[in-house]
Amino acid sequence: MKTILNVLLLTVFCLSAAVFGETPVVNVSVSCHQRWPWNGKVDIDYKVETTNEATSPVFAVAFFGKIDNGEPFALQSLKGEGSRGYVFGSGVKRVTWNASADKPFTTTQKLSVGVTAQDITANAKYICLTLSDGSLNISANGPDLENEASKTTQMWFRRVEPGTFVTGSPENEVGHKKNAAAEVQRTLTVTKAFYLGVLEVTQAQYQNITGKNPSTSSPGELLCPVNNVSYYDLRGSELGSTWPQNQDYRIDTNSVFHIIRSFVDNGMIFDLPTDAQWELACRAGTTTAWNNGVAWLVPEDPDNEGDEADVVETKEEEAAVQRHNDNLDLLGWYSDNTDYTRCQNVGQKLPNALGLYDMHGNVWEWCITRVYRGGAYTSIDSPGPATGNTRSLRGGAWDEWAVRARSARRFACDPSRGTTGNMPTSSVGFRIAIIIQ
Repeated sequence: MKTILNVLLLTVFCLSAAVFGETPVVNVSVSCHQRWPWNGKVDIDYKVETTNEATSPVFAVAFFGKIDNGEPFALQSLKGEGSRGYVFGSGVKRVTWNASADKPFTTTQKLSVGVTAQDITANAKYICLTLSDGSLNISANGPDLENEASKTTQMWFRRVEPGTFVTGSPENEVGHKKNAAAEVQRTLTVTKAFYLGVLEVTQAQYQNITGKNPSTSSPGELLCPVNNVSYYDLRGSELGSTWPQNQDYRIDTNSVFHIIRSFVDNGMIFDLPTDAQWELACRAGTTTAWNNGVAWLVPEDPDNEGDEADVVETKEEEAAVQRHNDNLDLLGWYSDNTDYTRCQNVGQKLPNALGLYDMHGNVWEWCITRVYRGGAYTSIDSPGPATGNTRSLRGGAWDEWAVRARSARRFACDPSRGTTGNMPTSSVGFRIAIIIQ
């Protein structure tokens, strides 16, 4: 009986399985086909559905095979959605099994392939990505920031549930720009859950991903956020610049996010958050200037005459008000507590209610969205304007006044800034989102 190793000639049957708990129930259906006669690869298409009403569910998945009526064995040589043991969102997924590399078979044997899935959304509050091998770990608990691994060889992500919030700022908030479209208060809704980095990407993490460290602020300080990275570095200047005309998160093959996606190889979409996703996560249910619920309002007229000039009479006095904020000292790094010197190690200040650190200050963070400058406005899953030459930066930075670190503040930046040969951006970095479609 001849054993086939490189070319697998067999009939593939399909089994499906579901794991039932008290709630929710997961239904799995499977179809697959062999790419024969040229190789031993098998494409497994499987559909997962759950009775869980939460948006963007998370599933633990496992793949197994049986030869004739033998004992089930795990499929090892897998690539695609679910290959790391987890899959995100309901619907049809695909994983490819390299059967000829995994196990020898014969032409007379019958192979059955099956999938099991379990809804683990309730315990998937955090995702940990290990940068040494691309493995994933789902956890109900966040990282131990006392362990440097959480800032160097691991990346931690926090699930952010969908929700509705008010963007912009009230007219009496310090720094509110009356004529700026971005400061006008509007209601936005994010309809799908996503994950966002607990920390800004550090120099150590970026170096582990790309082998490079472009930082010009605190270079070599590996626990500081990476900086001097452009939108084009992260997503690319060709396919990566087509958002939102193409909302399938396409990127260039020479981009940082292409490296990350290829490394994990789980069908997961690692990318920048939209501007709306960033603000939903930053605010974490707050409506104030700072994400710990503390407001920052223009001082009231002591004579109750409604004349702010009695309080802020000159540009110098206005600047003094906008430069410093005692509450921000608790939350982030900015010019007054860094003395304009450098960015600082991540995760030292207080987190917001979601456990996200440095959403105020340290480095500006790229968003995928262009900056809104008026005209049509989309309130549901706002993808941002279709045209424009700038992309959104959020959060403020170590060399900026306090007023620029407010939850409502955004900055328009040329997407090429930070690219080799262009103007360095020592105060610009990024935070990674995991998108669930």
